[in-house]
Amino acid sequence: MLTRSALSLVVITVAGLSAADQRNPFKGLQIGVGAGLFFPTNSLMKDIFSDSIIAYNIGPMTANRNGRRGFGFDFNGQGLQANGSSFFMLGLTYGYEWQSSEVDSDNRLFYARVGAGPTYLDYDINSPANGVVSSARRFNAMGALEAGVVLSNRITLSATYTLMSKHDGLDFSGLRVQFNFAAFKL
Repeated sequence: MLTRSALSLVVITVAGLSAADQRNPFKGLQIGVGAGLFFPTNSLMKDIFSDSIIAYNIGPMTANRNGRRGFGFDFNGQGLQANGSSFFMLGLTYGYEWQSSEVDSDNRLFYARVGAGPTYLDYDINSPANGVVSSARRFNAMGALEAGVVLSNRITLSATYTLMSKHDGLDFSGLRVQFNFAAFKL
């Protein structure tokens, strides 16, 4: 279920953005993979997924953030699987990004971003010990605060806090520390 949803959204996103005008708001969009740790803020989510879990993503990203200073769109996504439960999220946020004035001599670029927007959720929580057995596919609202460093045109290290609305008594908000590698640019 999780992989099928993730791949479907990636294919739809790539097809839609590839056909878009060059002046689209997704300047610099790349497709790649990411991995890191996710620290849920909700105690129930900590019990279901453990205190910190490996988070992964595949799909649209902006590892090379050069020229993205100011207002604009960004993607935020992740997938989690642990103890028979799974969660997938892909959000589109609109917000403001601050960047260090220029790329330094080692080609590093520091940035911070704040944004909000809609997100697609696909979750299957199977935790009878915690009194939760719930499954849904729905749209939700989210907010995101992110800070990171671009190490090259393809590699980014970042920390992102996502805040999401609760559904079915579940709160998927938390802090993600992540490494992204962009495979190719649209």
